[in-house]
Amino acid sequence: MNYIEFDLTEDYIEQSEGLLIDSIDMPQHSDMLHWAEHVSSKCIFEEDRMEFVSFFNRERILKHYYRGKKEAIITFKRTDSNHGIFWTEASIQIVPDPYSGVIKCFALFKDVDDRKKEEINLRRKSMYDSQTGMLRRESFIDQFSILLQKSMGSTDMHHLFIILDIDDFKKINDTLGHVAGDVVLKTVSSNLKSNLSDSDILGRLGGDEFIIALEDVKTISIASRLTSMQQACGCNYQGMNVTCSLGAAAYPKDGISFDELYNKADSALYVAKAKGKATYSIYGEKN
Repeated sequence: MNYIEFDLTEDYIEQSEGLLIDSIDMPQHSDMLHWAEHVSSKCIFEEDRMEFVSFFNRERILKHYYRGKKEAIITFKRTDSNHGIFWTEASIQIVPDPYSGVIKCFALFKDVDDRKKEEINLRRKSMYDSQTGMLRRESFIDQFSILLQKSMGSTDMHHLFIILDIDDFKKINDTLGHVAGDVVLKTVSSNLKSNLSDSDILGRLGGDEFIIALEDVKTISIASRLTSMQQACGCNYQGMNVTCSLGAAAYPKDGISFDELYNKADSALYVAKAKGKATYSIYGEKN
């Protein structure tokens, strides 16, 4: 843990204790800006440096103080000499000295690495389906919404929204058992992942139904992408041939929101199922 006391009125460090934030070769009476820049360059993870220096900006802190805000917290990543990365929390309190009227800033640094990593782990678990490792519905919608926002106003971006369903999945469970059904789910999801690029988004709606967003798909490659995906997701388990059906809708032609594209892709999936399964259908097209 570290404790640092700043004199904001005269702009210098009055006191510094602890080794968590390493102020190597830093003069005791350095001003806040030079202290922040020095510490940032020595032991703050690169992507957090700008935010760290901005947080310990004397003018910003004084402005907040005169507006009635006397506390603030920042969480960032620090590094050590062994290149380890650790989450750290800095909290500041801004108070006037009752005797001199000098405005002081008290900064307390503490290691929150275990807590932060647990939070990240819990957040990740809430995002992903535990059985297949795919995004849950809500997390898929969040990521898909980001893609749509990025594409808004562009006439060159064409995405493909797909609903994929394992054919006769109930029969697999009824014939081979739910353990076999779980194996098939994991196999299909693994096959799907290997057929997608890093920019594509893959999620599980529940049961045996998956949702996929292919980013910036060229019109001429849509059929080949769907055929490849339909073939790749199939497998053979204990003598049972497992196939999948796909329904697809295009952004922005068929819709510009999750709900619009989902409904159109769902209609296309119904067509694919009606055609005998183990195939794909594109909304609004005769195929």
